[in-house]
Amino acid sequence: MAVGDRGGASPPTHRIVEAMTPGTRVRARTAVPTATMLGTAVASIAVVLALGGCSANPDGAMRSGDVDGGALTVSAAASLADVVGSLVAAYERTQPGVTITTNFGSSAQLVQQALAGARVDVLIPADESAAEPLIDAGLVTDDVRRMASNALVLVVPRADPGGISGIADLASPGVRVAVCDEQVPCGRSTAEVLDTAGVRLAAPSEENDVRAVLSKVVTGEVDAGFVYRTDALVAGDAVLVRPIESDVVNRYPVLVLRDSRDVDEAGAFRDWLLSPDAQAILGDAGFDPAD
Repeated sequence: MAVGDRGGASPPTHRIVEAMTPGTRVRARTAVPTATMLGTAVASIAVVLALGGCSANPDGAMRSGDVDGGALTVSAAASLADVVGSLVAAYERTQPGVTITTNFGSSAQLVQQALAGARVDVLIPADESAAEPLIDAGLVTDDVRRMASNALVLVVPRADPGGISGIADLASPGVRVAVCDEQVPCGRSTAEVLDTAGVRLAAPSEENDVRAVLSKVVTGEVDAGFVYRTDALVAGDAVLVRPIESDVVNRYPVLVLRDSRDVDEAGAFRDWLLSPDAQAILGDAGFDPAD
């Protein structure tokens, strides 16, 4: 069945960090994500390296208000690209002195950026496994929280050129399938779903993140692809959802980086994401509670 939009509301605008060379300052632009723009909107965001001049606490966290007080950079998984705009706007309304810049990409890419020293205050990957390198390196505060959960679905272009009725059809000769690379959360979940179903794909197109998979389905470059349920909602009538039987669930942790420019404000934003107001926004976008 087709998955439509929710309530016909206009998609939120949000700031996206543009590609920068080391040492340059952040610029922001406004983007309105639509299904027809998916091919370009999923571009990975380059690293924004830390600006100097911060003084650190003994535990390595930056003192609140030292530099750019009230300014946060939030890096989030590509599957959150649409809803984070609404979350940020709602939070900024409650905290007029706070400005949040957003950065989207694959969870693996975002984690590697943070490990390399990119300026990140809050990081939200698409599963808990992706967060482990940062946790193991001692780069995040101890109070990691789960924000929401998501599940995979199988989508096909609206015209369904491959005649896909279910996951078993993906093994048929000539069927083109897009999946996430197994280094990223949606790829790990896809591999688990396929393994449980006993389906082997001959030569899938492996993509860096879930929005790249969705783009290939929407544009008809492939006959089917595995994306999150929320991504199917974003695509609306451009895709059809085919049922899969799976209990695989992705849970999104919220990490506060110890070297945040404002670790207190970063923690306050993390806590707000668990509030009823934030959870209502996530629910409207198709996300489930974390537990």
